[in-house]
Amino acid sequence: MGCFISVIVIFMPRIFLFFGWILGFFAEVHPWDTRFWPIVGWVLAPYTTCVYGLCYVYNQGNFDNSLWTILMVAGIVADICNFFSSWFDD
Repeated sequence: MGCFISVIVIFMPRIFLFFGWILGFFAEVHPWDTRFWPIVGWVLAPYTTCVYGLCYVYNQGNFDNSLWTILMVAGIVADICNFFSSWFDD
């Protein structure tokens, strides 16, 4: 059961990005100019891509608010921890 929850947590931002793209959550504001960056973000940095998309939808891409800046830093840290977590497993 623990492994199942871990797999769900790891793939949750990718699932959110996929359904956000399919259902048109990001379609009205177009946070990305091309389809290249969301695909790269989906593969390499899903947490940062989710936070950037949400910031663009709810704050029109304006990072002046400290809450969105803190969330972007948290997304970057989550991606780095997720990427390097396999190196520290015993």
